[in-house]
Amino acid sequence: MSSDSTSLAKKDTTTLPPHDIIVNINGTDFYCQRFKLFSHSRYFQQEFKLPWHLIDRTPVLSLDKVDILHRIFVTPEMFKLFLDFINGNDVINDSNVQVLLSISRQLKSDKLREACEKHFLNGSRIPLKTQLQLTEDYYLPDLMTHVRKNIAAIKDVQELAEAVPKDLKHSSSDIKDLLLQKSLELLGIRKPPASPQVEDFEPKPEHEFEGMMNEFLDQVEVQNQQGLILADQATLLHNQVMIEKCLFKELPSARVMAQEDPRMKALGEELRSVNTPVERNAVRAQIQVIQLKNVYSSITENQGPEDLTDPRASIVTAMLFFLVPIIKQGRAKPSTLGGKPIDEIYRKIVAETREVPALQIIGNQPLWMEKLKTVHESCQNLLLVREALDGGQTENPGIPDGVRQVADGANFKTLNDFVQIAREAFYGKEDH
Repeated sequence: MSSDSTSLAKKDTTTLPPHDIIVNINGTDFYCQRFKLFSHSRYFQQEFKLPWHLIDRTPVLSLDKVDILHRIFVTPEMFKLFLDFINGNDVINDSNVQVLLSISRQLKSDKLREACEKHFLNGSRIPLKTQLQLTEDYYLPDLMTHVRKNIAAIKDVQELAEAVPKDLKHSSSDIKDLLLQKSLELLGIRKPPASPQVEDFEPKPEHEFEGMMNEFLDQVEVQNQQGLILADQATLLHNQVMIEKCLFKELPSARVMAQEDPRMKALGEELRSVNTPVERNAVRAQIQVIQLKNVYSSITENQGPEDLTDPRASIVTAMLFFLVPIIKQGRAKPSTLGGKPIDEIYRKIVAETREVPALQIIGNQPLWMEKLKTVHESCQNLLLVREALDGGQTENPGIPDGVRQVADGANFKTLNDFVQIAREAFYGKEDH
């Protein structure tokens, strides 16, 4: 510790470092110099209400104590780190940089925050996904530029997966778009941006226009990919109603079989650990495959598949056919193990969907919108099926009050109609 460094209180006051104020934190006294606190912390400038231009002309003030424990969360150990920093000591390392960033926010220290940012730029070994999350939590523009360059240099999907923050759902749209566009590049869905040519540094009007057009088309691909994810989520919601409110209701044994299936627990744990909507869709689709397989087995317990006439079996196989592409979108490999008749059927379905080309539809609406409309129509039919199965024997409470609706600005008729009809199919229409 340097000679002018602030230290904990000592009984022999003659050995105390130069100071003109005592800061008390949780019962611990720190002997400090006002000027250093003020020059490194807007919190202390505001706390003592001393104009900045008067600081260097202010005489030494009488000693007083400032208890900051109840206003900000800074422990004595954290404050000592801060004091070591303002006294010129090299204290920032990978082990404490996140703590120091927290201190910089609470004490409003731009100098400390900038020093932490420089630490990341000078070869920090902290994982890229952590650095990416920190750019969200703190104002670190240079680190954000650095992280973007590192993400652009990623060469494979596994490396990108390691860079995705664990709690991606709370990330900004810019971060999500950055990761999604890189995912599309690695999956071969879109080409990476071309390296700049010499002539690009003196852009002609047509180059500038096409550059803007390329940005527009990039965003079209991003929006389409997000729309397809949305359509898959709608399919899974439809399936959930069919399984829970129709098939399981008619076949209680299938529900028990699915609950006791050992694969369900493993998939449940996987669902809690995945980060992206595509991955969550894939895991939920695998869960529904297991549920549907058990429904099929429950239907065929007492008959051979060659004698099968139950229409519910056809419904199950049709639903399985639409689940396989959702699983593959999440980069998951559909599990085709098992020796039951439905396992053999599922293996054939997986094989049939392996070479199905992407649909090329040119119309007035994107493909994902057409898919959403189709699922909406299926939900309308599903509501009729549920009402027929119910036969008026069960009192339906209807959709609960206070459930979330489509946000203003994002809503349109097809989407609103789907949300309403899917909920009515699940909860039932309220009886009057």
